[in-house]
Amino acid sequence: MSRKNTPARGHVRVSDHALVRALERICGLPVEELRLEIERSLAQTIFAAQKIGGGRYLIVAGGITYVVSDGDVITVVGSTTPKDNKRMLSETRGENRGREG
Repeated sequence: MSRKNTPARGHVRVSDHALVRALERICGLPVEELRLEIERSLAQTIFAAQKIGGGRYLIVAGGITYVVSDGDVITVVGSTTPKDNKRMLSETRGENRGREG
């Protein structure tokens, strides 16, 4: 009996959590420092957005687009166009918003 998401024989899928931990523990990337820096740099804008209703929105800063949902940054992409922004807002509706520890 085969499950829908079972990888093909010999194929290995690396989860996002495992990838982040590898970047942190093997490559020495300061993941938590980066997280705190992003949170600090966006805090004032997110606070202002929450005061007017929050929800799902984009923050474009320094050529980077942050997709925010209920105060959580759920994805980050490079520079975008208005058409890309509309598409991103609709495509990210089902993304996991929780932090992986």
